[in-house]
Amino acid sequence: MIIADKCVNRNLVISLRKAGYEVTYIAEINSGIPDIEVLKASENLKGILITEDSDFGEWVFAHKITTVTIIFLRYEKEDFEIIQQYLLESLSKLEKEEAMQFITINKNKIRYRSI
Repeated sequence: MIIADKCVNRNLVISLRKAGYEVTYIAEINSGIPDIEVLKASENLKGILITEDSDFGEWVFAHKITTVTIIFLRYEKEDFEIIQQYLLESLSKLEKEEAMQFITINKNKIRYRSI
């Protein structure tokens, strides 16, 4: 299960669904939900949270939230296609992983950090 935060580009959600992933998109169900509730929902669903909101890094590293894998996307509009490709690659790798991770994806690289 993938939870896409409200700030995630709708086209990424569409491409994930076309690739066969089950995606709960916060913007479709409750766009006003606070970040902590998004984290709790991700934990309850045992899902992978995808976000473009840097605040989730603070939740993980400053507040020690280590019960959900988070993929943080950092990109400009013109980098959309490479980000989409990297995201699908990361999700494929995560299917084999059990440890929680904080993954940062930008146009130059994918950075995996165990949490």
